[in-house]
Amino acid sequence: MLLAKAEAADQADVPDGMSIPEELERREERLTKLAGARAKIAAREAKAKASGKKPGGKPPAPPAAGPGANDQINLTDEDSRIMPAAGGGFEQCDRLLGGSPC
Repeated sequence: MLLAKAEAADQADVPDGMSIPEELERREERLTKLAGARAKIAAREAKAKASGKKPGGKPPAPPAAGPGANDQINLTDEDSRIMPAAGGGFEQCDRLLGGSPC
């Protein structure tokens, strides 16, 4: 049964724009970053336990699931953000250009 599923997966079309090796690399990189974050949290807890003192600063807050009430996206340009303008105020700019006005 498992071999039949693997064979069916091999025969299925890959969605447009998806590269399996790139996707695997992205996932491996993400797992590495998660492991690093877990190690930092464990080191923080171990340090607090060893010293008997609470660590300085605020403890990290867990991420909220889903978008927040004030989260915004630009559906036509995902790299575009509302950013502070040089003369004051805000402008819609491409964040990859370093926040320079559009």
